[in-house]
Amino acid sequence: MDIQKLNNQLSNIGEPFVAVLIGPPLSGKDTIINQLTVDYEMISRDQILLDVHGSDDYTAAFKEVNQKEVDRLLREKLEDLGNSDENVIINMTNMTRKRRKYNLSHFRGHYKIGIIFPMLDDAEYARRNAKRETEENKHIPPHVIKRMVSSYQTISEDEGFDKIISL
Repeated sequence: MDIQKLNNQLSNIGEPFVAVLIGPPLSGKDTIINQLTVDYEMISRDQILLDVHGSDDYTAAFKEVNQKEVDRLLREKLEDLGNSDENVIINMTNMTRKRRKYNLSHFRGHYKIGIIFPMLDDAEYARRNAKRETEENKHIPPHVIKRMVSSYQTISEDEGFDKIISL
């Protein structure tokens, strides 16, 4: 799917939406959302982590920040935006049904969209990881990527999505 088609689909919903991005690290989530032209608020656990740490050094932030505090702030943001009339994009991996259902549970009044990103081969993850480490000082160990890919659960009807988009 090209970005213009995705922008058109999101622009024509006619009500506040929540879009849950579903894909492992390095699958292109940030690349896509940076090209969107619709107005939205973003929920990103990684961004909360960096904000708490006060720097853009993800590797240091992950090691040094209290993860329970990050989770508390994430819950607050889900609750606040879930009670708003804003379009929201949840930019996390959302690989499991449990995580997706939990995130969606905060958005009773929103149109719910799942956007599924493709799984890549190991060489492409390695290439993207090296690039991200150079550009963003963010490295994800290969075993973490493999674990996340293997944890993926296909979407089930009981999760509550109104629309599923596969990229």
